[in-house]
Amino acid sequence: MVLPVEHIADVFVDVARQLRNGFDTAEFLHLVAEYARQFSGAQAAAVLLTDQDGQLQHMAATTERARILQNTAEHFDDGPCQECQRTGTPVVVEDLVDALDRWPEFTPRALTMGYEAVHVLPLLAAGHQAGTLKLFLPRNTPLDQTRLKLVHALADIFTLTVVHARELHEAKTVNSQLQVALESRVVIEQAKGALARHMDICVDDAFHILRSYARHHRYRLTELCHEVIDNHATLTLVASFTPKPAAIRQLN
Repeated sequence: MVLPVEHIADVFVDVARQLRNGFDTAEFLHLVAEYARQFSGAQAAAVLLTDQDGQLQHMAATTERARILQNTAEHFDDGPCQECQRTGTPVVVEDLVDALDRWPEFTPRALTMGYEAVHVLPLLAAGHQAGTLKLFLPRNTPLDQTRLKLVHALADIFTLTVVHARELHEAKTVNSQLQVALESRVVIEQAKGALARHMDICVDDAFHILRSYARHHRYRLTELCHEVIDNHATLTLVASFTPKPAAIRQLN
């Protein structure tokens, strides 16, 4: 499937708008994951960042299944992202059945969840590996060069933004910035769970509502999630919000 030029333009305009307005790191991570999924035609995408101890931490995923799977990979230190982090080079497996011995914990779980192939890119800037971007693809579906270039462009924009934001180049500052992002992830997960329980819906749907509400009301996603956790009235207000169909299509 060929991506319309208008859609590609809209994506980069949206990314530029996020940066211009003083980006919310957590929201930006999810934005990059979602657009990487769209550009690549993947089933799901996930972004991981390196914490101050040099360990990969899951930060954003386009589906709850991908998030759960990545948490498993972190727990066992087993999977394509961990390999990509160690080597600093892309990891591509077009049929995960062939990787059962390579990643004995990750692979069976991925196959059970319906993920058949992976393509992992290192997030690099000035020799610093900030993390990885993982794409889950259908079996034997290599990325064509145009799609791969678009995903690489998104990955480069993201990495340069996170690592070099406000011209902060020292490793100590970078680690501090990544730590803030890690803490934001926890808040978002808690808010997703609270809204899902309150509305009796799945966490993926809860996350779409949170993002739509934040965008509609010009909230930063992390700030809204803090409010949802701390204030029952905000939780009720968000639960009563009905995203416009166009907004749902964009997030999906």
